[in-house]
Amino acid sequence: MEPRFNIFRSLSRVFKAFSALALLITIVLALGVLSLTFRGLAETDEITLLSVIFNQISPSGTISAGLTILLIVILYGGVMATSLFAIGEAMVVMLAIEENSRASAVLLNRMAKRDNGT
Repeated sequence: MEPRFNIFRSLSRVFKAFSALALLITIVLALGVLSLTFRGLAETDEITLLSVIFNQISPSGTISAGLTILLIVILYGGVMATSLFAIGEAMVVMLAIEENSRASAVLLNRMAKRDNGT
């Protein structure tokens, strides 16, 4: 039997590609937040983005704020990437269930015709 529902197979691949893209963006954002956090410690004369957001310039406050934002970015990006991949895989599973159901129906029809013919 030839595979059916090619658009859903393609859509499944698109969801998986978006999952990889979301994971890549998460990694880039996490590295950016990490860079901003520790750059503020090295350059105490320059006010960094995190010190402006939290209105504090002390090194311990910058580190804790940066690590908090880092944790949020990693958790949110990880959940988004996992969700997109799960949607893509769920589509593949549903297509496999449909193929198995169709193959079972064809087999049962053949068996019924063979039993009725004898």
